[in-house]
Order: sequence, then structure tokens, then C-alpha cells
Amino acid sequence: MIIGVLLLDGALSRIDGSLLIAVFLAWLALVVIEARKQRSATEVVPGNQAAWSTILFCLAGLVFLAVAGHLIVTGAKGLAMSFGIDEFVVGATIVAVGTSVPELATAITAKLRGHDELGLGTILGSNIFNSLLIVGVTAAISPIVMDWHEVAVALAVGVLAVAFVFPGRGGTIERRRGAMLLVLYCAYLAAILHGTSS
Repeated sequence: MIIGVLLLDGALSRIDGSLLIAVFLAWLALVVIEARKQRSATEVVPGNQAAWSTILFCLAGLVFLAVAGHLIVTGAKGLAMSFGIDEFVVGATIVAVGTSVPELATAITAKLRGHDELGLGTILGSNIFNSLLIVGVTAAISPIVMDWHEVAVALAVGVLAVAFVFPGRGGTIERRRGAMLLVLYCAYLAAILHGTSS
């Protein structure tokens, strides 16, 4: 929602990027405070690992992510140029699906093991991270200029998706909501592909 408001003038300036980063840091501070409260209320924290192994795994993951990110961007650009497809469409479809596969695998695994909160937290946290920090840092480095009409559909669908995943009174996201989200995604794909072809 905040990105849509900031894009009303057709660009995300360095000031807009700094604002997004500030909002992300505020959200992160709240998450850390809540995590400390929960940790202090727990007598034993299961699954503790040695600090050196955790740091090693994080560094290795960052290296693989950097390499994968470079390959994805290069491949997407080449695909767009080869088939004459708009780069935004490639990024919003092929690249988006490719980068979301790890989150999908995590969410499914968490669900099968009875950790629903972990799966949903992974998805929501990733979206917050991408929309606030990634877009914010990118805009802070170099302003992002976009046609409002090109991103309007994506932003509108994003708002609807958030509304659909908001838990009901029972705290459950039912199967029908999952079906509605799948239909919404198909409608989103149809809308941006139709907009490109017209």
C-alpha cells in the first residue's frame, strides 16, 4: 500500500526509498522486541546450535543467494529481449515464481510438520522484506521510475491478497480462501499479459 502511494508521482525517489527503509527498521525493531519477550518467557529454547555453525550456514546461504540472483536477473533480461516481452512482466511472473519456490517449499514443509505459524510467517515476512527493504534500498541507490498504470494491477492485487489472508475469528485461513487466492493470481496473470499484448 505504501509503495502505491509513493508511486503516485510516477517514481520512487531516494527520499521515498529512505522512508521505506525507516518503516522496515521500525517493523524489525517491533519484531525483535516481541521475540525477546517470547524468548524470556520460555525456560528452554530447543534446537540451539553452535554460533560458528549458524554463522557459517548464513554466509554460505548469502553467497548462493547472490549467485542465484545474478543468474536470475541475467536470464530474465535475456528472455525479455529474445521474445520482446516487457521486463516488468517477466519480473512479475517468471522471476517472481522462481524466487518464491523456496518460500513455497518452506510453507508446505512447515504445514506438514504442524508449524503453520512458521509457514505463514515466512511468506509474510518475505513480502515485507521485499517491499520495504529491497525496494527501499534500490530506490535509495537510484530512483525507480515506473508507469503508474503498469504497476497498478500488481499493487491492487497485492492489497486484495493481504485482505484474503487476514485470519477470521477462529484464527484460521480456510481452503476456500486458498482457492480464492489462486483464482486471484490467475486473474492477475491474465490482466498483466493482456495489458502487454494490447
